Amino acid sequence: MDTDDTILYARQIYNENKVLFDFVMSKGIENKFSHVAKQFCEEMDLKLLCSKETWFSFIPSIWSEPLDKIKVADPTSRGLGYPMSFEFTKWKDNLYLTLVIHPFLDQEFRKKFVDTIKSVTTLKPRNLKAIDKILQNDKDAKWTTVHSGKKEIDDWTNVELISQGCKDIYDLKKDAVLNDIVVKTPEKLGNLMSTV
Repeated sequence: MDTDDTILYARQIYNENKVLFDFVMSKGIENKFSHVAKQFCEEMDLKLLCSKETWFSFIPSIWSEPLDKIKVADPTSRGLGYPMSFEFTKWKDNLYLTLVIHPFLDQEFRKKFVDTIKSVTTLKPRNLKAIDKILQNDKDAKWTTVHSGKKEIDDWTNVELISQGCKDIYDLKKDAVLNDIVVKTPEKLGNLMSTV
């Protein structure tokens, strides 16, 4: 049971060893998140692009071939040159899944690309508004978030819990918008490339 004395004592220990505690916490989360990233992508037939302390990016395997043909994004971006990728991110107590369209060197092509992805499915009004707002000033457009979901994670040291959270969010059977984006994107990208 927490008492005022035990709380004060815990704070004192933390303050005296802050560097050590912060290091242990950051590496513990990093190792767990990296492990989850690799395991999740293998189980779900996804191509892992990048994994960091609190996020990882990936694309569905069925996107590999069409996206390999249009690696037009900044190669130093989180998508490693791919024009878009999904990202799982730890933010506070939540796990977020976001589909991100990355920075392009050619803004006109980026606008066509965003329009193509926008046509894949009926997106939520919030997403459409965000996309349209960015497209109104396409010279400044760098990042576009198309679709997102989130889940609260109670224990960030529990690999199984984090992994299950990823699966709960990335569920193509339950999330029709996500399913449309994953399944219909390769065909739409093929159509886009035939117009370039």
